[in-house]
Amino acid sequence: LETGGTTEFRNNSSAANGTFYNRGGTGGSFPGPGKTQFFDYAVAGTGSFTNTGGVIEFHANSSADHGTFANQTDPPLGGGTIAFYDNSTAAFASIAHQGYQGGTTDFHNQSSASNATIVLEAHPNYNGSRVTFWDGSTAADAKITTGSDGTLLQFYNNSSAGNAAITIGGVASFADTSTAGNATITVLGSNVAGDGRGSLGFTGSASTGNANFFVQGATVNAFGAGGGVIAFDYGGNAGSATFTVNGGSNGGPGGLMTFGRGGNGGQARFIVNTGGTLDFGGTTLYGGATAGSLEGAGKVL
Repeated sequence: LETGGTTEFRNNSSAANGTFYNRGGTGGSFPGPGKTQFFDYAVAGTGSFTNTGGVIEFHANSSADHGTFANQTDPPLGGGTIAFYDNSTAAFASIAHQGYQGGTTDFHNQSSASNATIVLEAHPNYNGSRVTFWDGSTAADAKITTGSDGTLLQFYNNSSAGNAAITIGGVASFADTSTAGNATITVLGSNVAGDGRGSLGFTGSASTGNANFFVQGATVNAFGAGGGVIAFDYGGNAGSATFTVNGGSNGGPGGLMTFGRGGNGGQARFIVNTGGTLDFGGTTLYGGATAGSLEGAGKVL
C-alpha cells in the first residue's frame, strides 16, 4: 500500500498468515503513507508486515499476536511507524527496526509490549530508530534490544518498563514520572573499534523502581571505546534498585555511573567491581548524595 491506501481489520478478524507491505507516500492526489490498521479485537495472526515509510496502528483491544514486523527506510521519507493505542498489545510479535533511519514504535495510553521481542538494529551510519512508551503504557515482559549508532529507547509520563529484559547499546532515558519497574536492564560498552557505547539517563521524578541494572565495560581497547554509562541528573534518584558496575575486558574501559545536579543514590545497592566507577562528584554543590550500600573493589568518587 502507498499514497494513502489503507487496509483495516475490525471486530474479531485476523491477518492470518498474510504478507503485507506499507510504503511511504510517493505523490499523487493522496500523498499520505500506506496504512494497516487493527481495531476492536482484531489480531495480526502470524502475518508478515514490511513497513518502508508506512504506518501500522493497533487500537482498542487489538493485538499484534505472533506477527513479524520489519520497520525499514523509504528515502527520503524516513522509516516506518508502528503505534499501539488504548489497550492494544504487542503480544508475542517480533518487531525489528532495520537499516538507516529504521523508523519508530510508539506505545500510548494503556497499551502493552507484552511478550514481544523488539530489536533496534545497529547501523554504521546514524540510525534514528526509536521506541517510546507514553502515558500509562508498559514494556511488560518484552525483550528489548537496542544497537549503537543513534538508537533511542524512551519512557515518558507514567509509563513503566514492567518486567522487561532490556539491553541498551544506544541511548535510553526515563523522564517525568516513568519507572523502570522490576525490569532487568543492561547497558553495554563498546564491543568493536569505533562502536558507540550504551547510555541510560534518569531525570526529574523518574523512578528506578526495584529494577536490576548492569553497567558493562567495553570489550575492546581502541580509540573512542567506552564503557556503558548510567547518569542521574536534575533530581534523578536511584531509589531502591540494585546496580552492578563492571570493568572492561581486553584492556577496555569499565562501566560508569554518575550523579550530578541534584541526582541522588537514594537507598540503592551499588556493587562496583574492579575497573568500574561510581562518581558522586557532580552532587558536591547540590548537598551531596546518599547510597543504601556500597560493595566491590571498584572506584567510588
